[in-house]
Amino acid sequence: MKKIACYLLALMLFFQSMVTFEAKAAGTNGIDSYVKPSIKAYPNISIYYENLSTGEKYSYNSSKIRPAASTIKLPLALFVYDLASKGKINLNEKLTYRSHHYYGGSGVIQNDRVGTSYTIRDLLKKCIVYSDNIAFIMLREKVGKSNFINYAKSLGGKTVYPSGMNVTSANDLSVYLKKVWNFAEKNPKYGNELLNLLANTAYKETIAPGLASNKVAHKVGYIPKDLIYNDAAIIMDDQPYILVIMTTGIPVEQDVKFISSLAGRVHVYHINSSINLFLKHLSDAERASSALHRQIFVDYEGKVTVKPYAAYNQTGNSLNQAKKAFAAVSDMHKKAYSPKLNNIEMTRERAMNFIDGISAGEKLTVKQQELESYKNAGNLDKMEASYHSLSSLIKRQAQYLYKVHGKTTREAVLVQYKDPAEKILEDTRMAVTLNRVLAQIKSDLSAQNQAGAEKGIVYFESKLSQVSDSVLKKALQDKYNDLDIQ
Repeated sequence: MKKIACYLLALMLFFQSMVTFEAKAAGTNGIDSYVKPSIKAYPNISIYYENLSTGEKYSYNSSKIRPAASTIKLPLALFVYDLASKGKINLNEKLTYRSHHYYGGSGVIQNDRVGTSYTIRDLLKKCIVYSDNIAFIMLREKVGKSNFINYAKSLGGKTVYPSGMNVTSANDLSVYLKKVWNFAEKNPKYGNELLNLLANTAYKETIAPGLASNKVAHKVGYIPKDLIYNDAAIIMDDQPYILVIMTTGIPVEQDVKFISSLAGRVHVYHINSSINLFLKHLSDAERASSALHRQIFVDYEGKVTVKPYAAYNQTGNSLNQAKKAFAAVSDMHKKAYSPKLNNIEMTRERAMNFIDGISAGEKLTVKQQELESYKNAGNLDKMEASYHSLSSLIKRQAQYLYKVHGKTTREAVLVQYKDPAEKILEDTRMAVTLNRVLAQIKSDLSAQNQAGAEKGIVYFESKLSQVSDSVLKKALQDKYNDLDIQ
């Protein structure tokens, strides 16, 4: 007898140590300090947390088998929507409420007349939003209980109606939540419909303080007489996460306050933990970088006459915040996320090249317009000086023009700025040349270099017809006539 007692005692101590190990091992990431006060007050609970972006996890008693209550409706709803996405069930098909479907407790169908018909879509809404027990029974009957059990197990559920008992674990509920999230990504038509139902449930008391209810897609399950209250949720934050809280032994009304308070503590940890804080700033920086990217390429929203300073500065500010938070994350996360920071840096570098290209182009435009004004006025000497100034400026600014990233955008910048500048040079080149020839003729005449003067005169008279602009041609002819040529 003593041997049996010692064996049982050792077995109890072993299982107790396993529970303790689970909590300690999973709590090494910092979240433990946020939930310990709650665990101390009510130890008969299970918790599972997982950041869906980083994979960070925390659990306490998450493998303990507990009454599922209405949380079992979560995998059933997913099963029905999954069948609908594959064309194996029509959500508009009507099912009729029969007397054998009746079940008391939560829900609204129990107030309707037996014989009433509902579409499967309507039953899903009642099952999730109002936690309707009759709707659940009708849907389970439609898909087949054994098929539902097999489906839940195929998702990864370990405890699904063992010996006919409606029990589960926080681990299993977390598996179902992740499958819902993944299903919504792969099948947004049906997955988002399910998430919308979960986010608009009539049961909102367990939501963490300060969280918008439409950001929490969750399914509760409670049995008041047994002091059982469970909540399985996806919090659709910038960094979405899963939180499952299962409780036993907390007085009615205090249970929802307890879950809400604990969920609030977890949320505070979630938004303030080093990696989550970094990811929030990274997300902001990536959004700003994406907007900046669109504004520096003409293939998207870019305009070669607009310098996107606001988007550039916003990206820089967000990137600086992300870098500050990045310094506090683990080496593993640094290795994983440094390429994303580098991509944002690259976008800013390309943006600066785009801005520099426009700035260089604007300088060309100013000189181009100056040259055009002298040309139109027939001011030959100032035109010549402006011509050489613009020609030199094009050579100096070309390095910025050709640094603009993207072939189409770079060509657009060149067409906007360099091409017009080069065109005015081409249009005035002969006039500038002849103006210099006239200056040389005048110099040769002053030096009594008749041969040199005659050579210049021949060249001038042969080339003047190539000046197409009438104002310049007249100005050149007048200047030529003013020379004292014998």
